[in-house]
Amino acid sequence: MKKIISSIAFLLLALLCPEAIAAQQPRPEPGKIIIKFKENSLAAMQWTGAARTGEIAFLKKIIGSHTTRPFVGDNVLKAVQKKLNGQNPRRTNQSSLVESLSRIALVEITQPLEVQTLLLKISSYPDIEYAEPQYTRLIYEIPDDPLLSQQSYLQQVRVFDAWDNIAEPARRPIVAIVDTGVDYLHEDLVSNIFINTGEDGADTQGRSRRNNGVDDDANGFVDDWRGWDFTAIGNSSAQDNDPMPGHPHGTHVAGLAGAVTNNSVGIASAGRWVQILPVKIGPSDPNSLSVYNSYEGILYAATMGADVINSSWGGPGSSEAEKEITDAALALGSLIVAAAGNDNIEGGFYPAAYPGVISVASVSGTDVKSSFSNYHMSVDVSAPGDQIFSTVPGNSYTHMSGTSMASPIAAGIAALIKIQFPHYTPLQIGAQLKATTDSIDFRNNQQYHSRLGSGRINALKAITETNVRAALITNFTIEDADQDSILEAGEELKVYFTLHNVLAAINNARIEVSSITSISPLFLQKVISVGTMGTNEIRSITDPVIFTIPTDVPYNYDFQLAVDITDNQGRVSREVINITVRPSYRTFSSNNITATFNSEGNIGFNDYPTNIQGKGFYYKGSDNLLYEGALIAGIS
Repeated sequence: MKKIISSIAFLLLALLCPEAIAAQQPRPEPGKIIIKFKENSLAAMQWTGAARTGEIAFLKKIIGSHTTRPFVGDNVLKAVQKKLNGQNPRRTNQSSLVESLSRIALVEITQPLEVQTLLLKISSYPDIEYAEPQYTRLIYEIPDDPLLSQQSYLQQVRVFDAWDNIAEPARRPIVAIVDTGVDYLHEDLVSNIFINTGEDGADTQGRSRRNNGVDDDANGFVDDWRGWDFTAIGNSSAQDNDPMPGHPHGTHVAGLAGAVTNNSVGIASAGRWVQILPVKIGPSDPNSLSVYNSYEGILYAATMGADVINSSWGGPGSSEAEKEITDAALALGSLIVAAAGNDNIEGGFYPAAYPGVISVASVSGTDVKSSFSNYHMSVDVSAPGDQIFSTVPGNSYTHMSGTSMASPIAAGIAALIKIQFPHYTPLQIGAQLKATTDSIDFRNNQQYHSRLGSGRINALKAITETNVRAALITNFTIEDADQDSILEAGEELKVYFTLHNVLAAINNARIEVSSITSISPLFLQKVISVGTMGTNEIRSITDPVIFTIPTDVPYNYDFQLAVDITDNQGRVSREVINITVRPSYRTFSSNNITATFNSEGNIGFNDYPTNIQGKGFYYKGSDNLLYEGALIAGIS
């Protein structure tokens, strides 16, 4: 019997150190939760029959009066379907993707309730696939006065050298700026603003399609000729086609990815030849850091054909619903590049830390980690983010600092990769970006080794290196000796990997595992032969890594293991996995009862109120009946 380990996103989340967990707790939105109905369930059919609104009968018994609305609106689903209709049907299961997204609901509760217990109770219902908080997501910037020379970062990442080795493309890639809006009339942006040809020109009655009040391209959005404003809350009909900002953040980000270059005006941009698609998710209030309908904005950008989507915002806490959106955007052909966060802590930050998303940390002009930048095993690359000069509304320019600035510089270089290698998939563009960085770990950032990504981005290497090797661990499984899925001290474990070779073929490939925690497992077999893997080949490796858990390992100990994939030329890539061993709790089933007990006498869960470690208490196949209890035994 094998114990299946969940996706890399959640493995990376488990790597958070205790200090990071304390400093960067996810912040659930008060009174809001996300649920997803199971396919073909009665509740799903009833909710769909009610136009995906109104109260849900079984939820009312638990939470009382409430309202619901789609997590992904009808207009966005229509846009997804239109995009899928233009793709090769073999690439994506068209009907299942749209249908799956349509079953995610945002529930707003009218009375204060304890969210964690509530979610566990809802999750136990047979009609529910998952229930989770809606986490707060914020814009991340650190505004400041000009201090440094205005665009030294372009030389730092070798953008000028890259331009000398690339030709202006016939088709300019689209970079979506999912942010607070973009000043599309700015003197240094206006010529690079994306125009939706389906909503441009004259209609059959001679009216301008830009403002005729008709969805001319049938994508679910009326007159979206230069982007969309998603900031109306809870009512897609109140959204509009004007992504003009009040907050300067999005315009600053847009200039870094795609300001018009070589036009004798303002600044140059990393992307140079890109088209900027404005997608507004932040209110016009220049003091607000909030974002609204941000993941609908990501999905809309993907349906509009964005090659790269920049997301300079986010927060802690992983979400199944958000991960579904990022997976869908990747399937629709878009690479998401996102900020790693500005809390100067070691922690996963979302959407940056989701699988397939490029997470960008910030470094100074001397490649030292910026004082504000997060660092983590989920970070993919670093880019300059200190005192970065760019556009702001009203034909103005200023300096800002943050991973918000580092992210669009990386996004612009990702767009250059798309120009140079137009056949590359989003996954391959991201792999090329990661594999062609300059190492900065051993020069200036030894204390952040392997937590600032593969290095600082290098535009020249990204577009000139053609035999780049990159492989990913897509999942792994653990088999324990007594096959009870309890990883106990002294027990022998076998770990099996699945690899995806993303770029150039690798020959005589190997997997080598080492420990990066203070207590190391006792390796019996730490090197596995993989052989030759072709481009885009996915393979489940039949030989396992084998090790024994030390007998003196503490309870609930997390082994952090570095997994190096190498070939004849050296290291191809490195990933880190997390394995928790010697659990201090057990789940027992006998007759009509299933229950979890821990070493301190608790019944239900070992980690109340988080309630990840354990199963609770079940009687005769019931839903969970107990979250925390205790057993007292008298001996006299």
